[in-house]
Order: sequence, then C-alpha cells, then structure tokens
Amino acid sequence: KATDGPTKIPAEQTPQSSATPIKFRTIRLINGMTDRPLAGIKIRVNAAVAGKEELESMEFVSDAQGLIQIPVHNQSSPSNDQAQKKAAMVIVTDGWFHRGTHMIVIKGEATDVPEEPQVYQLWPGQTVTGRLLFPDKTPAAGVLLSVGVYINNQEWGKRLGMDLGVNSFDHGDWPNWSTRVVTKDDGTFSVTVPPEDARWWVRVGTTALGFGAIINPDDLDDRQTGRALRECIPFEAQIGWQANHVAVVTSPHLGQEAGVLNFGDLQLKAGVEVRGRVVDAEGNGLAGVHLTTQGLHGPHSGRSTRSRENGEFNFLPIEPGSLTIRPDARLRAENGQVSSRDVQAVFVDQTYPIFKGLDLVVKAVPHVELEFDWIDRRAEEAPVSYYGRFIVNGYYQVDESQRVWWRGETNLVERDGRQLLVVKVPRDLLDAKLHLSQDRVVTASYVDETGKTSGPGAIELGDVTQPIKRTIFGDEPTKQ
Repeated sequence: KATDGPTKIPAEQTPQSSATPIKFRTIRLINGMTDRPLAGIKIRVNAAVAGKEELESMEFVSDAQGLIQIPVHNQSSPSNDQAQKKAAMVIVTDGWFHRGTHMIVIKGEATDVPEEPQVYQLWPGQTVTGRLLFPDKTPAAGVLLSVGVYINNQEWGKRLGMDLGVNSFDHGDWPNWSTRVVTKDDGTFSVTVPPEDARWWVRVGTTALGFGAIINPDDLDDRQTGRALRECIPFEAQIGWQANHVAVVTSPHLGQEAGVLNFGDLQLKAGVEVRGRVVDAEGNGLAGVHLTTQGLHGPHSGRSTRSRENGEFNFLPIEPGSLTIRPDARLRAENGQVSSRDVQAVFVDQTYPIFKGLDLVVKAVPHVELEFDWIDRRAEEAPVSYYGRFIVNGYYQVDESQRVWWRGETNLVERDGRQLLVVKVPRDLLDAKLHLSQDRVVTASYVDETGKTSGPGAIELGDVTQPIKRTIFGDEPTKQ
C-alpha cells in the first residue's frame, strides 16, 4: 500500500540513543522503462539496530513518489561494528527486478548520507515460482537458491548496462544476470527475472549456475544453505533454450499460469560424501591444496574443498558414478589468496569411481623443474602483459585408459644474480610445449643449446628431463 510520504522505520523499532545518532538514507525507485516513480513497491532491508550485533530484517514500502527512507547508524556507535556500514535491500514485490541482481547494497555511515535520494531503476519482469523438497519430501525451508538467466536481447542489454558483444567458447552456457532467493517455511520460492523476450533460459539451483565452484564446506555455516548443501547432491533445473553442451537438469513439472513461470516441485537427492588425503609424490601429506570437481559447466563448477593438516579433505555429497578432481597446489598467503605461480607439488587431473565408503588418495606425480634464462636486452626495462608468465602444457599418461591434459605457468625468480623463468612439470610429460605470446610492446623469442630458435607461438620442448640450457628473450620489437 502506497503512503503519502516517505516510509520510515516504525517508531518502536527505531534505534534511539544519544550515543547512536540516526540519519535516513533516502532512495527513489523508478520504472526503468518510463522513468516514472514506482509506488507501493515493498522492499526488505537488513539494517543495523542499536544494541544488536546482527543486522535486523525490516520491510518498507515506497510512497507515491517512489521514496523510501532507510536508517543509517553513525560508525561511532559502540555496537553494530561492521553491520552499521551496509544495509542489504531485497525487492519483495513480485513482477519487478533490478539491474543484474535483486540485491542492492547501500554502504556508508551516517556522516556519509547524501542529501539527494539515490535512484534505482526497476524493470517489469516475469515471476518464477516453485517448491523445494528434501529427499524425504519434507519442505526444504531457508535454502539459499541461485537464480540466473542468459540475456541475449541487445535492447535489454543496453538497458541493463551489459556488453552482449563478447563471445567465448561457452557463450550462452553461464548466466549473465543472476540473483538469489531463500525458500519459505513451506519450501516455496518466488522471484522475478528478466522477461521472456530478453532471455534464452531460466535456471534455478544450489550451484553457482556457471563456472564458479560450489561453496567450500569449511566456509559453510548454519545461516547459509545449510542442510541442502551439507546432505544433498547439488542440483540445477532449467526452463527454456538448451544446447547440447549444456548438461543441466530440466524439471519435469513445468507450468505457466497467468504469466508466472512455475518449476513445480524440485526434490533434492541424497549423495555420497567423499573423503581422502592429498599427498606428494613420496606419500607425505600436503595441507592447503585446493581441490575442485568437474561440474555441469566446466572443470571448476562442481564441488570445492581444500586439504587440511596431514592432507586430509572431504567433499560434500556427490552423485555416485565417477569423479574428476583437479588439484591446485599453488603457493598461497595466510588468507588463502594465491601468492605465487610456484606449486607445492605437481598434480594431474584424475577420474575416480565414486561409491559409499570410498577413501581417496590424491597423489602428486614425480616432477622436474624447467629453467629458462630470462633476458631483456632493452636499455630501459618496462613491464609487459606477460612479464615472467608463459604457458607450458602437454599430456600425461595416467594409465592405459587415462591420458590427461596438463598445464602450468612459468614463475619469475632470481637465483645467483640471474633472472630465471622456472616451472615444475611432470617428469613424464608428453608433447611438452612452451607458448610464447606477442605483446603490444615486444615479442618474446626462444633459443636453446641444441640450436633451436623460435619466435612467438608454440615451441616443442622435447624430453623435459634433459638438462638443456634454454633462454627466453623478451625484447624483440613487435611488428606493427
């Protein structure tokens, strides 16, 4: 229901204290098609409240001018430390969506509150509904679901500030607009997505819906997807266009009533929890190795985890069958961010059969370190895009039935006063190649003591176990 003036937080909920002065951040909701104010739009805001450490969920309704006022605390308040700095706004009213996502994050302190309203455009869209059930058919309440579409309409792309001219091998496979929705107590969900004339498909699931890995079990808390991710196999359901290379699950219970797109009942399935240990080539446990599984949309879109002390790891439930694991042993800082292209050990992707009670050993392969002298003969050095980073790849024969592709990157180091590019590669790497790229400034070239020379492109390295002196020059002028 629209009101005559900007809607404020109810008086009984308004945080009042001399230590916590309150200001109100005003936002204006307008129709992105007409630029007219949107009245009666209900939003939910996770706002900071004096005396409480957690954000509190409150609902507001836009007035006849599309205005809503949201309380903002001064950071000097003794409570609500980080919570004061943002309020996450979710559109509750069906039929409207925001650019790129339903979630609008309003940051800042009371001292930063602008005088003029912040304007947010909303567009009319299509409401998507459904119901999520656990394997025992009980409602899956409080589950965080990802919702995504692939927008392919140029006019809608312009409205939403998207560049639809970028093509790639996976064009159309991953969503380029997404949001999230939490299931209600009865397992139902309702969310608005861009309209049918703007998109190819609509996808809902407990995965990231694209290339990104599902959440690491160590990062999962009770307030997040919880039981649905801890106990059940990840799922995706899709309505709409589907190419052969998009291996998604299409719901058998589809319906469209009064313009509402209904997924029907989506039932989760129980899976197999995979445990194991990551070890180096000598069998010693390795901690801090990141592991991902092959998912529906690429080699990083499945489950993810990292090895703990003594190399132990576990994946949350996976569908029985087979499992391809991709280890990432690059060196990392304490916060988990990659700090070097160097690796603890060398691994290759391997596929394992999955069954209950399986205890995996993910073992590194014996490796050698390739060294390349890195020589830049320019009078004045300047960084270029590939500085110190080149690709080495090839194939590794795991067994009679498994031959896998391997890829590594060189790392720039200094040893005994010399600049070297080094990379650890499998000792038995087949068809090993070094890839030299051409920059806008310079073109890299290669030479070794056997007399082989080459400019940019793929260079065959031969037997990587042979101690051959190899040099990369990074200073040939690029031909314009």
